[in-house]
Amino acid sequence: MVVGSGIAGLAAAQALADHFELVVVLERDEEPVDGQARQGVPQGRHPHLLLCGGMSALSTLFPGLDQDLRTAGAVPLDVGRDLQLEFPQLGALPRRELGLATFSMTRPLLEQALRRRILLRGNVEIRYGTRVIGILTSSDGRVAGVHHQEQQGRYGTISADLVVDASGRAAPTLDWLQANGMAVRQTTVRVDIGYATAVFAAASVPAAGFIGAATLADAPKSSRSGYVLQVEDGSWQVLLVGRGDDRP
Repeated sequence: MVVGSGIAGLAAAQALADHFELVVVLERDEEPVDGQARQGVPQGRHPHLLLCGGMSALSTLFPGLDQDLRTAGAVPLDVGRDLQLEFPQLGALPRRELGLATFSMTRPLLEQALRRRILLRGNVEIRYGTRVIGILTSSDGRVAGVHHQEQQGRYGTISADLVVDASGRAAPTLDWLQANGMAVRQTTVRVDIGYATAVFAAASVPAAGFIGAATLADAPKSSRSGYVLQVEDGSWQVLLVGRGDDRP
């Protein structure tokens, strides 16, 4: 049983499928329409750059993922050559061919590619519109499955030999630990950063000389920074960032 169908949940399901008769992924969101961000991913509409280590790890878990991404329209990217990083007082850093390859794409496209790949397996299923409201405990204190609620309002339970909490907020796990007398100390780090993203369609690829660019803030005088990233379908994501009251 995997709680959540984000990147972590899909990766966990793929890893577990080699070792279990059946892997069930429970997702509280409705089944997503290709290309649209899920409600349960608050930052899903902002730029997401898949770092080279993440690309390598996902390609190991999902053989053929790189070809899937190319077919879906993701933009191949060499980190040293195709990213322009601009720092206050320094300007743009030199770019070099580093041979570190990944892709530029929207978050929904990456999730879509992983979902399609994992559903090719015969022993993995994703149940949408199903919210996990608690973790079951056996008589000897072990995790034994989950309580869930479907969007129609029906409640139910599902037994499982293993439960992976990939919900992103760990609420089921924290509730279960507290219910079983195990207090968890939590620390909150206030970040207070505001984001604003817009997507622009280009009639042709601009002669920008980069696939992604970042202009970083001149701290502490200013918190404002900006990013631009070419993604699928010839579109560009433009992101503005500010801290505290400086909201873009």
